[in-house]
Amino acid sequence: MRSQYNTHDEEGFCCPECTCSEQIRRQLIYGVVVAFVISLVITLQIIIASSQDAWLRVDEAKLWLAKIEKQQQATQALVDKQLAIRDSIRTPVRSLKPQGRPMMTVVVPFVRKQMKQMLQFLDRWALPQYAPLNDTLVTSMRHPIDLIFYFNRQRDFAIEEQINTNLKKNNIAKYFSAIKFMYAGLSDAEDLYPYGPTNMFYKLMDNPIVRENYYYFFYMEPDCLPIRPGWLDIIQELTFTRSTPFWIQGGIYYGSVTLQEKDRFHINGNAIYSTADDYHELLRAVMKHVLLAYDIDIMNFLLTDIQLLRRVWHQFVYSDFIANMFRSSYSEKKMRDEMPNLYFIHGGTNIDEN
Repeated sequence: MRSQYNTHDEEGFCCPECTCSEQIRRQLIYGVVVAFVISLVITLQIIIASSQDAWLRVDEAKLWLAKIEKQQQATQALVDKQLAIRDSIRTPVRSLKPQGRPMMTVVVPFVRKQMKQMLQFLDRWALPQYAPLNDTLVTSMRHPIDLIFYFNRQRDFAIEEQINTNLKKNNIAKYFSAIKFMYAGLSDAEDLYPYGPTNMFYKLMDNPIVRENYYYFFYMEPDCLPIRPGWLDIIQELTFTRSTPFWIQGGIYYGSVTLQEKDRFHINGNAIYSTADDYHELLRAVMKHVLLAYDIDIMNFLLTDIQLLRRVWHQFVYSDFIANMFRSSYSEKKMRDEMPNLYFIHGGTNIDEN
């Protein structure tokens, strides 16, 4: 007789109820084991992937640190160079009193294709309303001043003859103590635009004839037009009535073209320049770093070193005696009426002549 508690038959088989429970238990155990194995595999994969990513990040960090170190070295080299420049800059001790020779000259740079414009430029000086000197203006600053025509290539006798003929016709020589010709001697490579005008300017600043014979010069391109008489007196007064020397005195841009922010406050290239040794040293440093447009190059260089900029900023004098109207239209009469100190307009198109 079977016990009521015996769940197995005589042959050792489970009853139907027992068989189902055992199967469920085995399935649960199998499921748990499979889940554990899958979890373990996933965990191992995550660990391996994390390790690989960590090594990659370490390599990236090493490359980044090497790049930063290289940038720091380059920056330090530039700082050291600029500090050396800054230490070399000193205010020159120069007398501003005439010493029996011209202290200043007007330099007119030009190229061959500007010859027609050049002759019209000189014809303008012969008109009373644009004459270099104004006999009605009494000034104590009227001293001997030279005029230099500065050609971009080698000496050209035909060009000299054309200019001399015009000067004689217009009686221009009476305004100047001497009239000279100088030549930049640019090669074809040096004369490519826009580098040609810049190379001309730097060669002029390197020229010992200019640096040893004049304290200042007014750089006046053929498209820099006087709009009043007596402009030769004015540039001398602006130069020699200051209590301290300066490196550049000139005007900013008044035209309608939108300039880059860094270029908006540069002094236009048609300006009064010093030949002082310290300014010459600065220009030599500028030439090693930037070489695009000689007037913009200087400011772009100084903006890389705020300490140097602060130290020499007083050497740059902003003045309203000249207006840069690059690629802009203007009314000469209106500008003359609205700007009583304005004597020159550089570039642009005068709508009064149309």
